[in-house]
Amino acid sequence: MVHLVQTDAAKAHSKVASINHFALRVADIDEAADALTARGVAFEQEDTPGGELRQLYITDPNGVRIELNAAGQSSAAGGVV
Repeated sequence: MVHLVQTDAAKAHSKVASINHFALRVADIDEAADALTARGVAFEQEDTPGGELRQLYITDPNGVRIELNAAGQSSAAGGVV
């Protein structure tokens, strides 16, 4: 999946990576969050405006952000875990 998003404010460029992030679709965002937590992987959780897409972001060792996303409504507030 490739997606393009228009925003009013530009996101900051990564100082260590040539791309900001890429996205992968997961079947269940809560299961993905539980798996990351169980492995001690820090992540950020965001939900798109309108609540149609739930997102988790992790950062690889090269500084590239990896978005894990799934369709659905938010069940909790976003933030860093």
